[in-house]
Amino acid sequence: MVFNILEVFVILFHISAKGNIILESQRPEGLEKIRQLEGATPFQRPEVQEPQTRQRPVFTQPLQNIDAIAEGQTAHFECRLIPVGDPTLKVEWFRNEKPLETSSRITRTHDFGFVALDMTHVRGEDEGVYICRASNALGEAVTTASMKIRTKASIQLETQHPEGMKKIKQLEEGRAPARPDEPDRAFEKPIFTQLLTGPSELWEGQHAHFECRVVPVGDPSLRFEWFVNGIELKMGSRFHVTHDFGFVTLDIHSVVTEDSGVYMCKAINNAGEAVSSTSLKVKSRSSIVGEPLQPDAWQKIQLKEAEMNKVPEMFVDTTPQQAPVFTTHLVSHDKLVEGQHVMLEAQVEPRADPNLRTEWFKNGVSLTTGTRLRSTFDFGLVTLVVNGLRADDSAIYTCKATNLLGEAVSTCTLKVEDRHWLLGGSLRPEALPIIEGLEAPKGGQIEVPEPVYESPVFITHLNNVECKEGDAVHFECHVEPSKDPTLNIEWFVNGKPLPSGARFKSTYDFGYVSLDINHAYAEDSGIYMCKATNNKGQAQTSGTLRCISKADIYLDTQHPQGKAGFEKVKEAEDAYLSKYQRRMSGPDATYPKPVFTTPLEPKFSLGEAEPLHLECTVEPKEDPNLKVEWYFNGKALEHGSRFKMTCDFGYVTLHLTDVYERDQGIYTCKAYNLAGEAFTSTTIYCTGKEGLIEHTQHPKGAEGLEKIQDLEESLRRQEGALPEGEEGHPPVFTSQVPRAMSNGCGQ
Repeated sequence: MVFNILEVFVILFHISAKGNIILESQRPEGLEKIRQLEGATPFQRPEVQEPQTRQRPVFTQPLQNIDAIAEGQTAHFECRLIPVGDPTLKVEWFRNEKPLETSSRITRTHDFGFVALDMTHVRGEDEGVYICRASNALGEAVTTASMKIRTKASIQLETQHPEGMKKIKQLEEGRAPARPDEPDRAFEKPIFTQLLTGPSELWEGQHAHFECRVVPVGDPSLRFEWFVNGIELKMGSRFHVTHDFGFVTLDIHSVVTEDSGVYMCKAINNAGEAVSSTSLKVKSRSSIVGEPLQPDAWQKIQLKEAEMNKVPEMFVDTTPQQAPVFTTHLVSHDKLVEGQHVMLEAQVEPRADPNLRTEWFKNGVSLTTGTRLRSTFDFGLVTLVVNGLRADDSAIYTCKATNLLGEAVSTCTLKVEDRHWLLGGSLRPEALPIIEGLEAPKGGQIEVPEPVYESPVFITHLNNVECKEGDAVHFECHVEPSKDPTLNIEWFVNGKPLPSGARFKSTYDFGYVSLDINHAYAEDSGIYMCKATNNKGQAQTSGTLRCISKADIYLDTQHPQGKAGFEKVKEAEDAYLSKYQRRMSGPDATYPKPVFTTPLEPKFSLGEAEPLHLECTVEPKEDPNLKVEWYFNGKALEHGSRFKMTCDFGYVTLHLTDVYERDQGIYTCKAYNLAGEAFTSTTIYCTGKEGLIEHTQHPKGAEGLEKIQDLEESLRRQEGALPEGEEGHPPVFTSQVPRAMSNGCGQ
């Protein structure tokens, strides 16, 4: 029997507890760095003064006119402006002297002196004069341009896809079946079986419907025309006409007073015509609808507003109430111009009366307020604002204040002068005296004559420049008078005007004249002349430019060490080529016919798949005309993947990999030159292998096969069986657990 013995070890741990809350820092050195960072003063950004602009706006490049742009395209205006760094510079756009509206079609750009306006999908109403105004604290500048638009027709009668239209016509012509020719049917002249009927009287905004019936119904030449008051009716979105198998209708949506009149329908065919008519009267409605469309909702709105406007009890004046009294009456206005705005105001007491109501009257008729007429009543202040005065606004205006104890009235008069369609007077009469005072000649002031400038004189002349191809060229000079606004500067090269391009940049600034040429070429060489011209005469100065071109082909060495390095390179190349150069010799040597000094062996016996190697030596090996060929059973043998043939200084070989029965036969080597030829041969025998291999292929034969059989037999044994002579034993600790020391909490 086998007994297992269990050993037990006991370990005791002693842990000392700490406080529940840790008050001390676990990283004292980190706490000190945090205190230093918190005590440091925060970084303050230095104040940088904004640059001040000392120049009023000036347009260096004005706007360009757009003469003919098709409707629907994109219009682009651009100009350039200085100063470019002024933060107070303001750019505004106007069309026909009115501020340009903000729209998704319009894009404005102002970027470092570049000002642009882009307008997509232009329409006919976009045509006009465009103004760009730039202003700052020192002044303003204006540039203008016009735009003309070629509008398209309201209805496109032509196809927008000509190729597609041709294909449709071809398909339609191919599908149409061939019909036999039939004689045209004769129809009688039209007859109205039902006369034209419709409403005789309608209110403005209602729908009008006219209808009638006509025969013959199958006449393809029958057509209809509509007239109103003897004038042909122009069809539009409000007018809709139908003709369906003799039933003819006319519908007019949202009629207006101008639609009143006699409507006539004329039916026409090849045989004649017929006419039927009726009348329509459209009654106009008031311009302002005084009655609510929803009476119930209007009453609820009034009750809700009265409740919201109710004065809290704490603000209600408990003093004895009195009848209304106007402490400040309305003021009359006699000279008003059509289109102005006017405000009438007055003060009424008691201002804290919650029952006080105000009403406005025009010539004794109650005045209805709207978007143009607005009235307010705020704690005793009564106002009436009239926007965009018209001629019919001239009247007597009355304000009536009413409460539970009585009423009070204040009256004023407005007189509006009718403005003529052509504005002949000033829009700002009050500004006329100021303008006249500015334009009037000031007494005692001596008129300063315009300065007279002399003919131009060059103070400094152009210099002669010599450069290499690709360098930048700079000419400069100074000319007087520098303040002459009529002074014109021109540049010439070899007597011809200087061509314009990106490489040429000329400058003229207050007497300083310069010309810069970027990346000069040899073709730029010549005499450059600067010509200054004004009303008094002209002056000129010249300078030459000589540009040395780079060589198209480099003939000199590019070696960093120059000719010395180039000679060393040539010496190295000559030494390398001398190995392969043929030495000079006398007349060609004469060699005898070839002789095999070591011929091939008579025969070779090989097994299947074994390699074959044949070799021999031949003389004269120095003969450059010596040639070697191989033959198999009298046929020339070519170099291939299985046959490798070499001939190296008289040593001749033939190597064949994997010989098979088909390769056995007579192999002959032939050597020949100008003097003759020589042969050597051998016979190859190949023994084939058996088709079925029954014995072992192990290199060690039967002995190796027995070892393999013993190994396979050992693997077939039952798993889990203990080898003989091995028995179990109880568990044993191979290493002991060390005794633990007393540790603190958290260790």
